[in-house]
Amino acid sequence: MNPLLKTVVNYKLKTMNPRELLEFAKKYDIEMTRVQARQVVLLLRKDSFDLFNEDKRLAILNTIAEKIDPALSESMDRLFQRFVKSQSKK
Repeated sequence: MNPLLKTVVNYKLKTMNPRELLEFAKKYDIEMTRVQARQVVLLLRKDSFDLFNEDKRLAILNTIAEKIDPALSESMDRLFQRFVKSQSKK
C-alpha cells in the first residue's frame, strides 16, 4: 500500500472526534454509544496506534474488548480487517 495513504488514514483515525466516529460507526452498522465513542477516540489517539500494523491493531482491539465492550471490539475488528485488505490490494 502507498505509504502516503497509510499516513493519511492513520492521521485521520488519530484526529477523529467522537461525533465523527459515531457517524462512521453508523455508516458501517456498528452499534456504539457516545460514551464508547469518546473512549475509543482516546485509545486511537495513542502514539503507537497504526491500523496497518497487525500487532498494534490487535492491541487496541484487545483494549477495547477489555475496557469498553467485547462486541464493539469484534465489530471494529471486522471493519478494520475489511479496510486493510481492500487497501493492500491496491
